[in-house]
Amino acid sequence: MSSKYIFVLGRDQNLAKLEIVSILKQAEFDYEIEIDGANYLVITFKDKLNVNALMQRLAGTVRIAEVFSEPEGVTLQNFDVDLDIDIDKLDIYFPNKFNYTVHSLDDDAKLESEVYQLFKAHFKKYKIKAIKKSFSFSRKIGEDFEFLLVRENDSNNADANTSANANAGKILLARSVAAPDPNIYMEKDNDRPARKFTHGTSFRLAQMMVNILDVPLGKTVIDPFCGTGTFIIEGLLKGYNMIGIDIEQPLIEASKQNLNWAKKRFGFEGKYELIQADSTEVKFNADGCVFEPYMGEFLKKLPNFEKAKKDIEKLEKFYAKFFRNLTKNLNSASEYKNNARIVCILPYYRTNDNRLVHLSDRFFTQLPFKHVDLEKEFGLNLLNPIEYFTPSGSMISRQLHIFE
Repeated sequence: MSSKYIFVLGRDQNLAKLEIVSILKQAEFDYEIEIDGANYLVITFKDKLNVNALMQRLAGTVRIAEVFSEPEGVTLQNFDVDLDIDIDKLDIYFPNKFNYTVHSLDDDAKLESEVYQLFKAHFKKYKIKAIKKSFSFSRKIGEDFEFLLVRENDSNNADANTSANANAGKILLARSVAAPDPNIYMEKDNDRPARKFTHGTSFRLAQMMVNILDVPLGKTVIDPFCGTGTFIIEGLLKGYNMIGIDIEQPLIEASKQNLNWAKKRFGFEGKYELIQADSTEVKFNADGCVFEPYMGEFLKKLPNFEKAKKDIEKLEKFYAKFFRNLTKNLNSASEYKNNARIVCILPYYRTNDNRLVHLSDRFFTQLPFKHVDLEKEFGLNLLNPIEYFTPSGSMISRQLHIFE
């Protein structure tokens, strides 16, 4: 029995889309992206989903909602008439008393009002005490009902140039059925014993990057700038064996503390090794790589153009040496060396006169790895690299790169 779901994306929307499709491909789901919206994906599946299990694997998705109605005959051209929805025939059980919210993912106030009036009339007819609340993604779902609405149009149709677009304008009504547990990330970020604020990627971002890494489970993945062990922990929880390298021994000790804590708290079966070494020279055997490297000196304010250019040139030399060493060690171990995958974050600078200073084109053309074609491999209209939402207060901008 086929089913249709709306995946609502968090703040890093393009990265979240890539994570969803990566997970679905890795798990060999039979699916089709029906609508590719700015802040959501509508996906049809051949079978019913275990939404809670899938939600636990996704770090960039804030809701999964199951579509329960697609009113016929509602298009952009005739939307000025009332929606013709018989709520009595919907496969939803309403208790005698509950709270509910209605929210359009397209910020369509007219659609929200139409649907609200339908529900209001239905609840009044059956003397159901239903209290409408203000919508917020911070609200818990469960006993309350959260209804999400999507209106398909030319701009968000996944195949707008085909006959499938003849139904553009149809309305999708969905009920939220799964949401992430924010306490998991809070616990990882706050309860780990060793924390270094200048050497830490968020666990949410680390999980997304590990999910995008297209390496078979059980293989060995390396983080060559492991810091306090965030990627190591997420890789182990995913099902990889992990190698962590850092040039600073205190950070290796911090990783050991955090890994011992994570093993006791969450449990994992994979093996790991922590090595104090220079990642531009050390030898290792690995099948994939995920990391956020050294990004240059800490900046308290935006640099001028001359300083930004000088700093990025220094980083280019360091990164070039690192990537040359990486390709030797990845290829020496990989059974599919032409597809050895790297997911990483690299910096660029915004200057105090609002100019951008990126790693040069020459740097990327000389790399032994090439950017993955995201549209070809994942069916998403995304460019590689992907802009990453820079943490508040950071003077360094970031992009996520996927190489092979």
